[in-house]
Amino acid sequence: MKNFKILSCSVLLAGMSLFSSCEDFLTKTPIADLSNKAYWTSESDLKAWRAGTYNGVQKIVSSTLLAWGELRSDDYYITLYANAALQLNSLDSNGSYCDWEKLYQVINRCNLAIENIPEMGLSEDVAGSYLGQFHGLRALMYFYAVRVWGEVPLITKSWDGDLNTKYNSRASLESIYEVIEDDLTIAISSLGNEGVYYFNQGAAYALQTDYLMWRKDYAGALKASDNLLALKRYEMVSNTTEWKKIFTDPTNSKEAIFTIEWDFEKNNNNSYGGPIGVGGGNAHYQLSNSLFQRMLQDKKDVRFWGVVDTLNIYNGLDKQTLAPGNSQIIYGSTGALANKLCKFFPVKSTDPAVEFDIPATSGCVFEIPIYRFADVMLLRAEAMIHENKPAQDIIDIVNQIRSRCGNTIVAKAEDYPTRIGMTQSSLEKLVLDERQMEFYGEPKRWFDIIRTGYVNEILDPHLSYIQAMRGEEPVGFGTDLRRVRFPIAKSVFTSNPTLVGHQNPPYSE
Repeated sequence: MKNFKILSCSVLLAGMSLFSSCEDFLTKTPIADLSNKAYWTSESDLKAWRAGTYNGVQKIVSSTLLAWGELRSDDYYITLYANAALQLNSLDSNGSYCDWEKLYQVINRCNLAIENIPEMGLSEDVAGSYLGQFHGLRALMYFYAVRVWGEVPLITKSWDGDLNTKYNSRASLESIYEVIEDDLTIAISSLGNEGVYYFNQGAAYALQTDYLMWRKDYAGALKASDNLLALKRYEMVSNTTEWKKIFTDPTNSKEAIFTIEWDFEKNNNNSYGGPIGVGGGNAHYQLSNSLFQRMLQDKKDVRFWGVVDTLNIYNGLDKQTLAPGNSQIIYGSTGALANKLCKFFPVKSTDPAVEFDIPATSGCVFEIPIYRFADVMLLRAEAMIHENKPAQDIIDIVNQIRSRCGNTIVAKAEDYPTRIGMTQSSLEKLVLDERQMEFYGEPKRWFDIIRTGYVNEILDPHLSYIQAMRGEEPVGFGTDLRRVRFPIAKSVFTSNPTLVGHQNPPYSE
């Protein structure tokens, strides 16, 4: 399923060049050229447009998704090369991760496709598949937007040149949620098995599960995950080799649902790897000691030896012993340590001195899962807690996740005998901790912390340690929870006067 990456570049650029001058929704230009029926005449036109839309998603993954979904969490320590503001909760509106331009480029491409596809004369099945993908991608973009900024401009139509509608103010969350839900309804009814590199019906159910968990509609999330299971398309892998294939060969993985593909010849190197260390590059962020110590509890777990470069640690400057309590990853250290995230690369079996086949920075390509089966199942387990399902059923999911990875530590129901007060909280943390182990290096941990409400409990000790090591007052995350949102980029206010005075507090414009 690699059609969208091998399309003729001349065809794709012909379509995208028309769009390049109209994509800044803040300073709109009429899109009459792209609405012209002379462009939307054949499926080859549509394939080119779809390729450009997925290319827009690739740019988001490559440039900002890690910052949005993980780098502010307790998964990492910053190094000398990092943007400290992300970790230290001191964001301002100058950060590139505060800019939503790339996100709205994808939204606008979806809007144009949704408007024009019904008039193209395609068969119902063909048109439905394309429409489902564009509705699904638009829902995904808005779901990222509300989790990062909260209220954002809601744009579902291309601009017709009317000066009275040139600028867009921030819409209410409820109105954005309505669009997400409507888009998902259309996507679910229109899509089938388009393949792992395209937004498909499984991805729609996975996104719906994730979205409903964010809304705390736990019964709805269980129903959405039921629907995913009913597809009988996905299942847990059975061993560590198959687990690794989720990332290195997703088209042949039973767990992969929706993955963003990358091709060096078409996309150049994937910048996603820069902050977390690839090839010869210096990592901006390294594995935190708290997570590293949890990994060391069972070194047979592929989520340790298949993710962290253990040979580099053992043979590093500090001669680490890889024993719990003895192998300490110290904030600010510059030795070999765990400054490479190797999750997305195959094990290099031909060289005993090198653990992973990691490409050079200049040629780094790898594929990032947006949704996979374990993600949905652990969200399902979390929903089951809130719906008062039997503790054993929840723990069975956690143990199944662990066992397929070679982990021999078995969670036991007798450790969670009641379902009230701190015990229910402990069960939720069991699931949340498992998600941290499972999705390290995938942009989910920050969203998990915000969704479950453990901001201060998780981030205060993590940030206090970093602050103390920097010689700063160890205040942790702080009491102003408005800071879980990102600021809106300064450039946005320059381009769109309607938004002036509507920055996310407590940030300045």
